[in-house]
Amino acid sequence: MAIGRCWPIFLAWPSGGDPLASIEEMASWTAGLAAELGLAQVILTGHSQGCLVALEAAGRMPDLQVGWRSIIAAALAIPVNEALIRQRVRTRNRPG
Repeated sequence: MAIGRCWPIFLAWPSGGDPLASIEEMASWTAGLAAELGLAQVILTGHSQGCLVALEAAGRMPDLQVGWRSIIAAALAIPVNEALIRQRVRTRNRPG
């Protein structure tokens, strides 16, 4: 869906690949996508942890014009619910 001359790219679906382990890896991936698509200008929006990714990605795109950044529900620290951590450990240690 085009909005004027802008094409939104939503990065919130499962890729099926290995997960990226850090904000820096996610930002590099985002900057690499912009470069691969040959974009001259980007507008970044991040929600929660995505705020950090958007800010870091903007710093990794010196050749692109970053029109503006939209930061939604950001925090200096985002604690992870202990139940989610326990579930992840159980899932990771499951045989097979």
